[in-house]
Amino acid sequence: SFDFNLTLQHQWRDWLLEVGALGKLGRHVPFPNINLNHIRPEDLPKLETTPQLWLRPWPIFESDMPQIQVMAPNWGISNAYLGTLKLERRFRDGFGLLLSYTFTSWIDNVVFSSDDHTFGDNDQIQNIYCLPCERSRSANSVPHRLVFGPIWDLPFGRSRTLGRNWPALLDAIVGGWQISMLGTVRSGAPFGVQVLNGNVEIRGDSADGTNLRPHLVKDARIYHPQKGEPLIGGSRGIYWLTADAFSLPEKYHLGNAARTLPGVLGPGAIDLDLMLAKNWRFREHYRLQFRWEAYNFVNHPNWNLPNQSLGASGFGWITGASGRRIMQFGLKLYY
Repeated sequence: SFDFNLTLQHQWRDWLLEVGALGKLGRHVPFPNINLNHIRPEDLPKLETTPQLWLRPWPIFESDMPQIQVMAPNWGISNAYLGTLKLERRFRDGFGLLLSYTFTSWIDNVVFSSDDHTFGDNDQIQNIYCLPCERSRSANSVPHRLVFGPIWDLPFGRSRTLGRNWPALLDAIVGGWQISMLGTVRSGAPFGVQVLNGNVEIRGDSADGTNLRPHLVKDARIYHPQKGEPLIGGSRGIYWLTADAFSLPEKYHLGNAARTLPGVLGPGAIDLDLMLAKNWRFREHYRLQFRWEAYNFVNHPNWNLPNQSLGASGFGWITGASGRRIMQFGLKLYY
């Protein structure tokens, strides 16, 4: 791999501004396991008159789902380019801030699989004989990500700007409060679609290790006209993709859809965590802190990826989400 970066920093009083550009070009990236015993695409129409076994590269293996595995071949490529912007104020006079923005452009041919937030079901190659056909926007490519973390000592209390002459009881109740937040706001990531039971019913090759992708209808709008709006008819979820933008490949043929859909992203995510703390100081070296912490305190749902199997019920719909509010209380003694 080849890495490069350029970073510029400028400090003004208590503030630090940093602008950066970096890239990572990966070659011979480990690829998922590959089953080599697939029928070549140009031979698939011969299945009309010829058994699968006779068309395989190694017909000696006679099982219904024959496999000759190449374990993690180094056939992958990855080109990632990022731009970064960071603004930082070190904690001073009761206030601190860290704000970071990242722009990402990432292209690869490596098939990833992970949770429902960034990757999808299209987690296998379509044609083992055409690795360049797998080149597309990476499922890791989150174009925009903003992370921020302010911390603020509220200006009330004997040691703060307001309330220096407060009585001890009032200071114990109102003074010494601190608030902080950690927030992440990001756009969605690319994903692809597949044909439900496509290998068996359309492709005709039952060997394991590939997905069949659909055709993209020319000039069709991939996003649903009511994208992001609630489903009607009593179903729970939201619209995202429209099935009218896709069509099934012809019998014994492959689809023309790329590994990830052009110009299409999954849902973004918002995660805001809040902490409110009250500090009591006594006997010079001791500090007692009460903390109230709320994760995803705005209770914002972060939607999963839509149903990506063309032919399945609810294709293009998003019916699942994560991100419920979680609260906890704590008491700490510092000495």
